[in-house]
Amino acid sequence: MTGVAKQAEQAPEIEFWFEFGSNYSYLSVMRIEVEAGRHGVRIAWKPFLLGPIFPALGMENSPFVLQKEKGAYVQQDMARLCRKYGLGPGSSLACSRVLACCPSGSRYWVSMSLGSAPSAAR
Repeated sequence: MTGVAKQAEQAPEIEFWFEFGSNYSYLSVMRIEVEAGRHGVRIAWKPFLLGPIFPALGMENSPFVLQKEKGAYVQQDMARLCRKYGLGPGSSLACSRVLACCPSGSRYWVSMSLGSAPSAAR
């Protein structure tokens, strides 16, 4: 093991839980690697899905869809926060954005969850 690899392995690690379709996860996914690098912290990517949880809470869909006012607000809030953080408009977190941001191991996990492995993970 090289010195750099050993040092990276010994760096503190944070678990980063994010939801693929979350507007607010988009804001964090797009910024976390830079912040982790600045602080010498490794990221353990922990993707999850809220969709299967909604029915257990008595919801048929996202609160942003079910409540029009909340949906309208989140669109304005996302535009404001994307400007604040210098990100492209992100009205939702498309899986392709997650795949582009995650390390190759996470890309493989995400793609397998969606039914196809990306070429980088094959």
